[in-house]
Amino acid sequence: MTNQSFRDANLTERSAFTWGAVTVLGGIVLAMLVDWIGTKIFHRHVGETDVVITDAPEPEAKDGVTDKPLSASERLNMLQMAAYSGIAVALHNFPEGIATFISTMADPSFGPAMAFAIAMHNIPEGLAVAAPIKKATGSQCKAFFWAFVSGLSEPLGGLLGWLVLKDVLGPATYGIFYGLTAGIMIHISFKKLLPTALKYDPKNRYTSYSFFAGMAVMAISLIAFKWA
Repeated sequence: MTNQSFRDANLTERSAFTWGAVTVLGGIVLAMLVDWIGTKIFHRHVGETDVVITDAPEPEAKDGVTDKPLSASERLNMLQMAAYSGIAVALHNFPEGIATFISTMADPSFGPAMAFAIAMHNIPEGLAVAAPIKKATGSQCKAFFWAFVSGLSEPLGGLLGWLVLKDVLGPATYGIFYGLTAGIMIHISFKKLLPTALKYDPKNRYTSYSFFAGMAVMAISLIAFKWA
């Protein structure tokens, strides 16, 4: 979507690819910067108790006990991961809501297929926000609430597209949004989500298969876009 948005902005294929790569890498660097700042802030606030946020797996529990209470560092790591995921999902959903509204206005028959595809790939996005909050707090209500809040940016984007922005934002802006968000999500997936999943699944019985299943879900949603 990033390259296509830049192509729609009348850039050549070479320039669109270049700017797409630059914005994706920029998103990764931005996520790394936010990660570093967030870690420093959290460490400063809890430094008196000598709590350090880390992505490194802890030793397996002995005697087969794996459902032990989370330590302070684990809770902070989970909440930090949920915050990054929520921000990335919100940034992704906002221009997506605008683009969906504009596309549907141009061709109403496009709406149902677009809504189905978006609903498909919003499921893993919501889980990426809700799961760490549920693990850190034990509250299903908090997990649902914050996942719901992160998803509100999509209808908000559609609403703003209807009210104000459809004549202001252009394809280049969408390309920048999508590229930065892609970079942020890549950082979250490989720096936070996968290491944390392997931490609780050290024998990798479920993580890799779940990763591939998520890829399949996203592929199905993209196919639905193509057939819309």
